[in-house]
Amino acid sequence: MVGADGAHSTVRRLVFGPQERFLTHPGLYVATTMLGRADADPGTVLIHNEPGRAVVIHPTTGVQGVAFLFRYPQLPVDRVRDVAEQKLLIAARFAGMGWRVPELLRAVGETSDLYFDSVSRIRVGRWSRGRTVLVGDAADCVSLFGEGLSMAIAGAATLARSLAACPDDPVDALRRYERVHRRRLWAHHLGARWPGMFWCRRPAPASAPGTRCSASGRVSPRWDGDHAAGRQPTGREGVRNRDVPSAHRGHGRHRRPVR
Repeated sequence: MVGADGAHSTVRRLVFGPQERFLTHPGLYVATTMLGRADADPGTVLIHNEPGRAVVIHPTTGVQGVAFLFRYPQLPVDRVRDVAEQKLLIAARFAGMGWRVPELLRAVGETSDLYFDSVSRIRVGRWSRGRTVLVGDAADCVSLFGEGLSMAIAGAATLARSLAACPDDPVDALRRYERVHRRRLWAHHLGARWPGMFWCRRPAPASAPGTRCSASGRVSPRWDGDHAAGRQPTGREGVRNRDVPSAHRGHGRHRRPVR
């Protein structure tokens, strides 16, 4: 049996144990929906952030989407699954925020297709038990920006190849799959906490010198800009891709975000 049913996996709960054993809540939630209009510039992502919350307008498959990211203590499961509660929480958390946020909050209130969840970390000691195996986020959540879908597809392909290579010993095949795919995920884990921490930094004390209260900007989908060149953002363009460290590559060498 293959459990490929996401971070809140039912298969994992039934076979490996309760979710609380494997899930860590880093204090970050995300909500997304489509805006129902074509991308004016499919190569641009717009970001507006303040301490503890951020709004991102991003391209999808031909139309614009919006994502709301915010810090919040862990919610009870029933509140996480209640769409009306989700919308009320988003409206309250982003109340008073400028830029295009009021317009985007109206879109959230009107939508019938809202995705809402915590940005969770899943760590399972062993991905298989007997002839049951976990794939994708059920086994290992990298992070919101950690190429979870790509890694899940790669993991499924690795599982298929391992089973084909060991048709008479499925248990050994499952161990081989885990050994190979864990190595693939290792580099992604190194920078997994960085993106959400950057765009939704904890509010600093009001007296802290040099505290950035908010920023708006646009970034290219290509995150590995030449920040080493030392360029600074200017005018209303805010944070550009060249100022964003390449932490997602797991280098361990990156500059602090420009303030």
